Amino acid sequence: MKLLRTTSLLGLLLMSTASAVSAAEPESQHGLQQTPFYFGLDVAYLRQKNQTRDFKEAWFDEFGTTPSVKQDRNAGAGRIFAGYSVNENLSLELAYFKTTKEKIDASDNIRSASIKYDAKGVELSGLFSPSQFPNFFVKAGAIYSELDARISASAGNNVGSSSVNDKGWGYVAGFGYKYPINQVVDIKATYAYYGRVAGDSDSHLNLLSLGFQYHF
Repeated sequence: MKLLRTTSLLGLLLMSTASAVSAAEPESQHGLQQTPFYFGLDVAYLRQKNQTRDFKEAWFDEFGTTPSVKQDRNAGAGRIFAGYSVNENLSLELAYFKTTKEKIDASDNIRSASIKYDAKGVELSGLFSPSQFPNFFVKAGAIYSELDARISASAGNNVGSSSVNDKGWGYVAGFGYKYPINQVVDIKATYAYYGRVAGDSDSHLNLLSLGFQYHF
């Protein structure tokens, strides 16, 4: 009788343990135990402001002639980031971003010049999602960025080149929407304004990006 009671208790214990394990499995499968860390990648399109007028004015002030100026205003950018979800409303992100090279060509009857430049930097920002709209977010933060420019010019048989590198602090602000594909992967669309690129009050970037983020 004692053996039967012990065997019955053991069977009940095994059954309850199995039930607890099977109940816990969906929780793990559905990501309810995921950590607050995530990482991701964005690809972006940016359109630089039209600088042909400013370039013509600077050229005229320097040489006394009005050049023809061609600017490639379309460019791309990449952004890789890692984040930490403080709670359901607030996340902190650290990111590295870099643009493709942009180009301006100018020439008059005597001389010609070509400028190629790109920007890169790091960004620390906070993302806030209101409880009423958990997939929508606004972001704000600081950037430390670098602007590299290479200038090549020619006048007759004289050819020369030089480079400029500026660095400095700026800021970022924007908003976006994230769409959960499953419990660990989100697709994210973002608009971000980068002000004071390389510390220059006249330099800014407008980025429209699409990417994903993966939750550990």
